[in-house]
Amino acid sequence: MRVPLDALQDHPENRLFRDLTEEELQALAADIQENGLIHPIVIRAVEDGRYEILSGHQRVRAAKCLGWSEIEANVVEVDDNRAARMLISANIKTRTLSPMELARAIRRERELIEELHGERRGRPRTENVGHNVQDLIGIWSKSVAEEIGMSEKQVRRLDKLNELIPELKELVDKGKLSSTAAEQLAYLDSDEQQALYRAFGEAIGEQRVVEIKALRAEIESLRKAREEAEAARQQAFLALEAERRKLEDWKRQTQSTDEKTMAEFRKRIADLEAELSRLQAEREALEVGIESLAERKAQEFLTQKQADLNEKLKKISEKNRALNEENRRLSEENERLAQRLVHFEHSELERARYRNQFEQQMAQALAEWEKVVVAARELWEGPLEGDPKFLHAVRFYVERLKAKLHELEKSGS
Repeated sequence: MRVPLDALQDHPENRLFRDLTEEELQALAADIQENGLIHPIVIRAVEDGRYEILSGHQRVRAAKCLGWSEIEANVVEVDDNRAARMLISANIKTRTLSPMELARAIRRERELIEELHGERRGRPRTENVGHNVQDLIGIWSKSVAEEIGMSEKQVRRLDKLNELIPELKELVDKGKLSSTAAEQLAYLDSDEQQALYRAFGEAIGEQRVVEIKALRAEIESLRKAREEAEAARQQAFLALEAERRKLEDWKRQTQSTDEKTMAEFRKRIADLEAELSRLQAEREALEVGIESLAERKAQEFLTQKQADLNEKLKKISEKNRALNEENRRLSEENERLAQRLVHFEHSELERARYRNQFEQQMAQALAEWEKVVVAARELWEGPLEGDPKFLHAVRFYVERLKAKLHELEKSGS
């Protein structure tokens, strides 16, 4: 059916999920404009002829951007609990959510399922008092996993993130702390998480998961020792009080002032007081032990981080020196090439000038040769024909010209 947009209202549980950004909303509107509304929204009827959106809040926003007055919808009849679970499941299945968004949604789904099974926040209803904690975990984790399409293990791990203090939740939301590392921190008490956050700040997100696990193990070991020390202190306190009561009872019943017995009572009381003081001091030391551990680990991390940064700076500096050296070498090589080029250009000019001079001399020698040949031919055919001296002179002159030509050719090559 088609429903007027002004008859629709948001479901309260929609607060768990962020709205699309303006850019994302415009992209959705453009897709609907081009391809139409592929999936109708899901609604349920409420009072005064209005409808509550269970799936499709962002599609309704996009439709309003497009100027629509109506939208295609499927109407379902469900109770409040089922309606809220349908909304949460639809958002988890169809949207890309951050780990903390998933965690908050899963926790709300868990609460709804616990309500459905007669449990909420660990307080059993009369009709379900037989459920123990493990039964309840099995009920909600299996139901949530089935409804949202995740494994039970993944559901429980994400739900654990809700045990984080607000500061660590914010780091997960900002992507500065991985959900895997955050899960390890969520097993710590809130005061232990606070101690770590005070010591590390946002740098806690730079720790590797294996380091977080080791840190958790140390803190839990200290916590166990603190609990054991507190139990021992309580036991010592009760023993001291019992001994004091014994002394008062003995005095009242015997009306005695026997110094020996009184001394024995006082000694036992003094010993118990000393033991109580020792256990109290031990407990107090363990109380600050977690804070000290967090500060020490943070100091070690920051020291190592500083060392790593110094090493990186050293490598960068060495690389810069190598680059500067290479730059200097290339500059010198470039200068040498430039000088060689200038020399080459100068040599080319000299060679061209010499070649021009050679060609002129060669031309002159050839012209002279032509003259000699012509003169010799004329004389040969003239009155000196057959004169041995003349022939010898001609041959001598010809040989000299030939030698000069040969010399010019050799030098020119």
